[in-house]
Amino acid sequence: MLGFKNIKNSGNKALTTKTGRNEAVSGITPRTVVKPIRDWRICVIGGAPDALPAMPNVTFEKGVNIATMAVLALPGTNPARLYRGLWANDQALLPIIDAGCDLPRADAVINAATADQIKQALTKITPICHRLDDVPGVPEEQREQFLALAMAFTRDTAINARFAPNRAQVAAYPGLTGIPVNNDVLRNLATDGFLGTRFFQRVHECSHCQSARLLAQEECESCHSSHIEPVPLVHHYSCGFQGLRPQFVQGERLVCPKCNERLRHYGVDYDISGELTHCHDCGHQSGDVEVGFTCMDCGQHTEAKDCSTRDIHHYDLTVDGRQAVLSGAMPGLLNNDGEPARIISVEEFDRLVVIERRRTKRSNRPHVVMRMTLQANGDKVDQLGLASLNSLYRQASTIAAERLRDSDLVAWRGPRVYMLMPDTPTENAVIVADKLGRAIADIFGILPDFNILNTEDNRSATVEASWLDLREAA
Repeated sequence: MLGFKNIKNSGNKALTTKTGRNEAVSGITPRTVVKPIRDWRICVIGGAPDALPAMPNVTFEKGVNIATMAVLALPGTNPARLYRGLWANDQALLPIIDAGCDLPRADAVINAATADQIKQALTKITPICHRLDDVPGVPEEQREQFLALAMAFTRDTAINARFAPNRAQVAAYPGLTGIPVNNDVLRNLATDGFLGTRFFQRVHECSHCQSARLLAQEECESCHSSHIEPVPLVHHYSCGFQGLRPQFVQGERLVCPKCNERLRHYGVDYDISGELTHCHDCGHQSGDVEVGFTCMDCGQHTEAKDCSTRDIHHYDLTVDGRQAVLSGAMPGLLNNDGEPARIISVEEFDRLVVIERRRTKRSNRPHVVMRMTLQANGDKVDQLGLASLNSLYRQASTIAAERLRDSDLVAWRGPRVYMLMPDTPTENAVIVADKLGRAIADIFGILPDFNILNTEDNRSATVEASWLDLREAA
């Protein structure tokens, strides 16, 4: 298994077959058997690799490199530095074994770094390593969003919220520790259909700094002080006078301030008709109590009517989110050329073809690299002009992308459109070519030619590699 920017796709994705112009039926079948990993390369943090017990097929080493398969965190580990280091080295998805560090996120926890416990931990993280092999790569743009989805996919778990009183947002996602995302990012992913939501908690936010660490208080409606006290209203039956209880108090007795008669018996001489709220700071008295909030971060006051609320959710990976992870791209994302994300540069296309070749050799699963060439005759060139013709080629690449799966990739250069289709036998590529060829001919009046990359040719696919006629290859 390579480092996370070079992780290759050997997943068990079911083949997608076209059933209509823009309709696809696809699925991802779970692994039925988890094969053991023969050779482990483990990065040791917080201790010396030499101090660990010798284990067959396990190599302990210092530092993370492209061949690292997991991290073993010993008691000397600094958690913050660990997660920052993994992020900085593009290894945020590496499985972590916690050997007594009490880490906020770990994939296996052991009490001590003994051979038996390490072996159990490696068994536990083996499915994660296999699912990491299913991830073809990490896009440079929206990296944080993609990694949040990939973490849920590779760990086969939900993204669950937890209370975090040390944070202004009062909630955190321990399962994403080390990936700089917040609730707003996850909410946007849910809006885009990559995540499903489950309600966790509703919080109020400061109107000044948006912190959710607010102190709710009953307060004076005049000065907003919380130094208030309910004061009973005393009603004297005999003379009908009604006033606050302190007005009746004379020493240890109650005496009516109007008629000076002593009030001896509750229910006979007087009763309590209600109460007013008295503010000790400004002296204001009212029959109502206001509710307000004081922010524990900025210290500002927010009235209840001005205080907004925010819902915090747990998140579950959706089918679209899983597909985005398996395709190594966020559908709908625009690159610098303004093209859909599945339409990539020819340079990036060549790089991913190399990765797909390696994956195919290791997993013995098919893939197809297909080239569509639009042969415009002289009349067509005269009719459209070179500028319009180049726009036509660009539109053809978009049409090709629309008719392929989200896991497929498209690139174009001039009249040639290149398509990479993982987990696709050549016979299926012929079907795709027939439908795509008819669509191109109907729209542009040009009948394209289709070729397939010679799988034995390791040269750059879009520059110098040899190509075979698609139907002859099939």
